[in-house]
Amino acid sequence: RGLRARADGLTRAHEARSWEHICGLAARIGLHDGALPDRHTVLRCLRGAGPAAEEWLRQVDGNSRVNASPPPAGTFCSPSAALLVALLRHAEAMGGASGGTPLCPKGELIARARALCEQPFCSLEEQLAAPAGALRCASLQQLPALLTLGYAKERKRKGACPSGVVYELLPAGRARAEALVREGEAPPAA
Repeated sequence: RGLRARADGLTRAHEARSWEHICGLAARIGLHDGALPDRHTVLRCLRGAGPAAEEWLRQVDGNSRVNASPPPAGTFCSPSAALLVALLRHAEAMGGASGGTPLCPKGELIARARALCEQPFCSLEEQLAAPAGALRCASLQQLPALLTLGYAKERKRKGACPSGVVYELLPAGRARAEALVREGEAPPAA
């Protein structure tokens, strides 16, 4: 939550790289499979966070206004976790109806994730209406982390969605999404 607030505060063009980095770090935190109780654990477990991330996390640690309580049951604080569980929910709803792994249209993925997450999402319509690069949504910026971590695969299907983009849930993503549903975002430390 604290990193999200920091990302929302980065609005100038020269801060774009920092914004992308914060969103990526927040995504990796949300998808991490163990407890991350403090910034030291985050930096130790998530390679490539860097010194800037350490400073951001220090600011979050010192901010008493950041809500540290767990989200309500069935919802997620992390947009990346909500996106992954939304892909799982879509796959479960579709079953094997289409023969093989169901593909989730981007608009449906956003709508499902929005319903599961306490963080705001820009709609697909807002994305398509905005000039290229003009709309920055910290929640949707976490979507590339699912691809990088091998949890989902992006495919182009012109007729499936107005964006022409669909997502496939991969086996590693299914396993992590099932764990998120079962244990929540912050499983107890072993």
